[in-house]
Amino acid sequence: MRSAIIIMLYITAFCTGIVSAGTLQTSNGIIFSYPAAAEKMVYLVGDWNGFNNKAHRMTNYGGIYAFTLKLSRGEHRYGFIVNDKRVYDPDNPPDTAKNKRNGISLIVVTTNYFPPPVTMPVIVNKSVTFRYYNDDAQTVYVVGSFNHWNTIATPMRRLPDNSFTATVLLDDGEYTYLFFVDGEKYDTDNLNPLLVEDKQKHAVNIFFVGEEDEIESNENENR
Repeated sequence: MRSAIIIMLYITAFCTGIVSAGTLQTSNGIIFSYPAAAEKMVYLVGDWNGFNNKAHRMTNYGGIYAFTLKLSRGEHRYGFIVNDKRVYDPDNPPDTAKNKRNGISLIVVTTNYFPPPVTMPVIVNKSVTFRYYNDDAQTVYVVGSFNHWNTIATPMRRLPDNSFTATVLLDDGEYTYLFFVDGEKYDTDNLNPLLVEDKQKHAVNIFFVGEEDEIESNENENR
């Protein structure tokens, strides 16, 4: 049944590709799929989005969840979030015991798709640079979990092209943020498509500093 649905998705894409265990690589992207009961909610996670649990919600096709994504050529680690627990692809078992414990499978992307979609913020080691474009804005601040959502703690500097920029130094971890514009409204980062909901159900951007394994290790030590 799963194979039939994957083939259907493949045909729907109107393209040719090659089959890799647990995935289907096509010229339009990689189709990831996971078999699950209809009542379950399934997300695709991977190294391209810092294993963000809510970045890619998969679509249910009669008990088979699927999501199509373009990735850069090379090796990528991925898994699925099923009922808030990360699991590996049952059709593509992990290559190491560690990845099995962490619910991670490995895919080798052979087609040169577009690079991962996240372009901002720019992260180099622990330095994080934000960029905001708005010709009408007069003042812009970055607010987020890293500065306790303080609306005046991190001002952005206007550049000659009328964009705004700010750089902060952060420890490894997961962070959410928004832009506070002209002292009256909050705006998401349209250069970063990774969005999650905060406790008030508002959309906020998310990013990650450091390797995912290191973040996971630090979180475990703090528990």
